[in-house]
Amino acid sequence: MIDRKEFFTKLYETITDAIKQCDEGNVIDLRLFKNGNCLGDGVFSIFEGEELYNAVKDCKEWFVDFYENIKGENRAEFIDIVLHSNEFSRVKLFAPMFDNYDQLSLLANKAEDNRRKYVAEIVEKIQKECQTDHIKFTDKTTYPIYYDNTTNETESIVGAKAVDGVLFLTTDTTFNPMSWFDWTHYGEMDLDEFVYIVKQTLA
Repeated sequence: MIDRKEFFTKLYETITDAIKQCDEGNVIDLRLFKNGNCLGDGVFSIFEGEELYNAVKDCKEWFVDFYENIKGENRAEFIDIVLHSNEFSRVKLFAPMFDNYDQLSLLANKAEDNRRKYVAEIVEKIQKECQTDHIKFTDKTTYPIYYDNTTNETESIVGAKAVDGVLFLTTDTTFNPMSWFDWTHYGEMDLDEFVYIVKQTLA
C-alpha cells in the first residue's frame, strides 16, 4: 500500500506544476492507467484526490496523465506531466519494522560483545583460582573447534588464556609464547561449545 501522506504530497505538487502550465480558465483532469491498461481506468478532477488514492493505493503499477481541457473547444491536450507509481517508495510503509530490526540488531550485537567479554572473565578467573597462566585442553576434555577465516579451515584449540579481559587461543601443542592469538581477529568459534569444554577442565 502506498503511504497516504507521501501520495497526497506528490499529488498536490504535481497538480501545482500542472496549473502553472495551463491557461487561465482551463480545467485539468487526471487520467488514470493501471497495470498496462491502455484504455484507462478513470478520469478524476484535481479535487478528487481521495478517490484517486483509493484507486491506486493497492495497485503495483499505474500512472496518471495530466490533461488541460481547452475552454470552449471541447478538447483536451496532454500537458506532458505524469504521476507514476515508481515515484513512491514502499520502504516508508515498512519503516517501523526495519527500525525495530535495527534496534534488535544493536541489542544482539551488544549482547554478543558482553558474552565474549564474560567468557574472557571466566577464563581469567579460572587462571587466578587454579594458579595457572592458561587453560589446557586434552583428549579427555575434548578440544574447542576454531574456524580460521584466513585459511578457511577448522583447527583444534589446545589452550586458552585471558589477559586484561581479552581471550587468547593457541593451536600449538608446545604452547609457544608466539602462538597465542586474539581469536576475534581471525575467525569464529562456538562460545557455547567453548564454555562447555572449559567446564570439563574443572571436573
